[in-house]
Amino acid sequence: MCRGTKHGGRSVKFMNRYNLLKFDNQLQALFRELNLSSNNTSISDTLIDYFFTYYEYVDYVLYNPHFGFYGRAKVDFSNVGDFITFPSNFSPIYGELLANHAFNLWVEMKKHRILNKQDKFYIVDIGSGDGSLALNLMNFIATKADSCDDFRLFLDDLRYLIVDRSKLLLDTAYKKCKKFEHIIDSLELDITKPMGKCSFSELKGIIFCNELIDNFPYHKIYFINDEFYISLVLPLIRKEIIGILKDIFSKSGKEMNLSSMSSSLGSYTFLTKENYKILMQILYSNHDSKLISLFQKNTIWKELFVSTEYFPPVHNFLQDYFLKDSIRSLYSFSGKVVFVSPDYLEFLKNTDKILSNGYLYIIDYGGDYQYLFDDLIEHRRIYSKQIVEDEFHSPGNVDITFDVNFSLLDEIGQLVGFNKVHYGLQRFLSDSLNLDLRSDNYKKKFVSENDIETFYKTDFKLLVHRKGCEKLKFFVKPNEL
Repeated sequence: MCRGTKHGGRSVKFMNRYNLLKFDNQLQALFRELNLSSNNTSISDTLIDYFFTYYEYVDYVLYNPHFGFYGRAKVDFSNVGDFITFPSNFSPIYGELLANHAFNLWVEMKKHRILNKQDKFYIVDIGSGDGSLALNLMNFIATKADSCDDFRLFLDDLRYLIVDRSKLLLDTAYKKCKKFEHIIDSLELDITKPMGKCSFSELKGIIFCNELIDNFPYHKIYFINDEFYISLVLPLIRKEIIGILKDIFSKSGKEMNLSSMSSSLGSYTFLTKENYKILMQILYSNHDSKLISLFQKNTIWKELFVSTEYFPPVHNFLQDYFLKDSIRSLYSFSGKVVFVSPDYLEFLKNTDKILSNGYLYIIDYGGDYQYLFDDLIEHRRIYSKQIVEDEFHSPGNVDITFDVNFSLLDEIGQLVGFNKVHYGLQRFLSDSLNLDLRSDNYKKKFVSENDIETFYKTDFKLLVHRKGCEKLKFFVKPNEL
């Protein structure tokens, strides 16, 4: 995806200064107002039960099957949609580039007898979206197979696996690629959760993750001195519509837990995390657009920061992976807000399980630690057909993305069993093939000169990890085959 260009929407800069909410004063006062337990043994449980973490909020508004931007498959991937993507606006060339990389790997694996006669070569497309990339890639391979014996043999060995956590998007992608249904498999999988047993494991081939990781949920972490604090977000409902809210809950037979916060929030009242989820499920299940609009207009989100010590999994991930001594010695954290996704770990564990021999291609925007600690760069982006102020306006109707920490991906990847063989700009996809996309031959392939320049000038990154395949040379160009 190429969300650097978009229709209608705009991205919004985050504020890098916050009024830190320390637990020992303001949070205690908040607990008293909500009549919540503040015993030390139950603080963590109370926070988890009542409030969204920023991570949970992003995950919910992007992937909830009733409400989420991707979960209900309302995202528009077209050239006039919510944002422009390389598989669509650079079609069919983008798919052709990745197809050639897969073909060259297949040749090398056959030559070094990593692929045996009974083995299938897998192309795994994680975060397959609407299937545009899969279709372009397979069309190119099938067309080449008609005139090239090597590609015909490649097609005979090939299986294509599309993976997505949204069943609706997965079904859309599979239908788009129906003419290749004898080659294509689909797998509904949240790649950020423990995979357990899976029929698609220990495969040989190549995994493509094209702008997948920027859409992982991220925690918003505020660093001050040697302490770090996690963002919590609270939905606040205008009191004028409480009567309507009570009526909705009453008719649905659901229990509502409202707490007055009049002393600090005036005309608003707090809604628990669970009640907010129930409310959204009711509204979207009934397809009541007027009520949905009413509650969106009368809901605001208050953001609070509390110590990560009350969220041990997050705290431990930061200590074990993000805040290592080697990183602390190079960079200053204090006073910075950084977006961190612990899902990197499970993602790389799962891709390691899927792949026994081959390559993992991660294509996305982002950078190394130095880039991510630069306060002048916007590290969280919002995309939509409509102009929105921030990620809390029109939840479920906007895309929320984050710069990818390639340094962290590299470090965790090597810990779980991968080896980095390449990191650089996305244009490596064409440069490594000795292809000049500015030539007349490519300008005729349904893409504009501006699209081609966007591909070359974008700062999208490509990280390639190897699993096994120690004897293979990366990258083998066509004239070296």
